[in-house]
Amino acid sequence: MENLRVKAGSAAKELLEGSDWNWEFEDEFQRYLPAYMEMLEQVDSMDVSDERDYLKEEALLQKLRPEFRSKYGINSCEHPYMLTISSLRQQQFYSMNGLIYQREKNKFLSKLIILKPYIKVSDCSSDIIRRLRDKSEIQYELPEWALLPSVDFLHTVLLLWEPVYHPLIRQSHMATLLWIVDHYNKGSNREYVQQVVPATHDFKLHLQPYAYAFFETKLKDNKYHWATEQIRLHKEFDKLLVSGGLDHRMDEFISSKDDFVKNLLKGELAMEFSDIEDDLIKLSLEWRAEFVEIRHQVYTYSDCLRSLLKDESQKGHLKVLITELETEGFFDTDNASIDWEKERFSELGNQFCGKVFAGHSLPKHFVIRGIMDYRSILSLKDRSQPDAFRFVVGRVCDRWIERCEAVLTSIHLQLYRCLNSHKMSGGKWKSIVKCIIKKHSCHYLFIYLVFVLYVSPVLDGDTIP
Repeated sequence: MENLRVKAGSAAKELLEGSDWNWEFEDEFQRYLPAYMEMLEQVDSMDVSDERDYLKEEALLQKLRPEFRSKYGINSCEHPYMLTISSLRQQQFYSMNGLIYQREKNKFLSKLIILKPYIKVSDCSSDIIRRLRDKSEIQYELPEWALLPSVDFLHTVLLLWEPVYHPLIRQSHMATLLWIVDHYNKGSNREYVQQVVPATHDFKLHLQPYAYAFFETKLKDNKYHWATEQIRLHKEFDKLLVSGGLDHRMDEFISSKDDFVKNLLKGELAMEFSDIEDDLIKLSLEWRAEFVEIRHQVYTYSDCLRSLLKDESQKGHLKVLITELETEGFFDTDNASIDWEKERFSELGNQFCGKVFAGHSLPKHFVIRGIMDYRSILSLKDRSQPDAFRFVVGRVCDRWIERCEAVLTSIHLQLYRCLNSHKMSGGKWKSIVKCIIKKHSCHYLFIYLVFVLYVSPVLDGDTIP
């Protein structure tokens, strides 16, 4: 009786507009909540498979832990909790199906990149698929409808990163191509797979306003709004980076990351960005530094070839070098019998590098591409050399600069989303955070990062009230 008087006299909680607080409903919600959270844990602990066991109530019942069944008296499929458990298992099934598809796509693309004879950007997608079906060169488990989009995606990657084909170019930057495909698809994995999370629609209709209010209150108690402010500030900082405002200081950042960030936030950016956490700033600076370095390589490559065309003293020697490479079969890129590792190719490549890229530390694939591009320029006898340079080199490099930043930005966001996703699992309130965050269309990646780095330690020992 005393308990009833206390509840009757307690202050009404603020619910969604149009909902009136009722302490009896509140009490019902609080009694149901621990059971609901344990249902989430039960489903999360189940093995992932492609079996639709959410449709097989008896099989699903047998997968529940005995202590859980005993605690809540779940002795048959007719128990009301089984409907909720089945719904949660269904969510998990469709989530994991997407993950399995993305993993198979990643395996498929990785096999295509290393498949010999190498697939080129000039190869027609339909011809590639026909080759795979007819020759059975690789084993894959992708559905037929997914083959064309996957091959088209590979074309997009090659168009940007390998506009000029040569087996030695592919071998030189194979790791980069595999990294791009792997991390792009890992980001897609993150979009598909989610730990089963609380959702208001899992509750009875009259309890949904109480569930929503509870989740929102829990987020407020654990610095959720502070985290969203970090997002806003971080988006502004990313805009500054994309504008190139700090590109000239990337070498300084690489040499001493921690000191650079601290000095940056104390100096020129103190007024605008002093409240951003250092680690978030560092993440974005590391991404920008990667882009600036690759852009520098592209500009250096372009400038060196442009200068070469103006240097008459080099033309005679390079013409002899190109002729010897032709004799050795260097440009017969579709000839599977050629040993691309033979020493003479390396010797001639080093000679070309010394003449054209002396003093610059460009990766090997730029040197091979330089040989291919220089020969192509010389072959365009109906054009002036400046015009031939623009056609062969200039437009390709410009296209790279235009598109690469967007590609790397996408991979950057997806990469960190993937790297931190596993840290979000295991806590009840972390699941709630994930549930509510999914409502936001704004850059929720950085909520994850902020939460993982600074808020989650507070919640590690949290329990149901």
